Amino acid sequence: MVNFGSSDYTSPFLANDLKFLNSFAEQDYVNMVIGNISTLIEEIINIGGSTFVITNVGHLGCLPGLRRSKNAKKNEQGCFKKVSDLSKMHNDALGQWLSNFTSTNRANILLYDFASDISKMTEHPRDYGTYVHTLMK
Repeated sequence: MVNFGSSDYTSPFLANDLKFLNSFAEQDYVNMVIGNISTLIEEIINIGGSTFVITNVGHLGCLPGLRRSKNAKKNEQGCFKKVSDLSKMHNDALGQWLSNFTSTNRANILLYDFASDISKMTEHPRDYGTYVHTLMK
């Protein structure tokens, strides 16, 4: 099971170093990340890998470090909108890439929808045996 992409979208904002990220259109940046994933998976297949589970990324704009960003435009959930938008674009592109890739390659690749599962857990923690009281809103 592998997870790719999260740090590609969060690191520039957490480090407050947007120069590299801003040198791309958002979709071009996402396409670059997906291209890197594709290259890595192809390399693993070439050395014998045949079965993979790839996770999509969670709602990265909702990570505590990014929610706290004072200058960020927020969405209706109070999450960093640009990072949340990049997360969604990544997950959409990953699904499309996976459809294309598996139709032309011999590997078995499954997509685990981490984003949906983590959303369900945070929205309804008691359904999963966990409850954390929020001190700050």
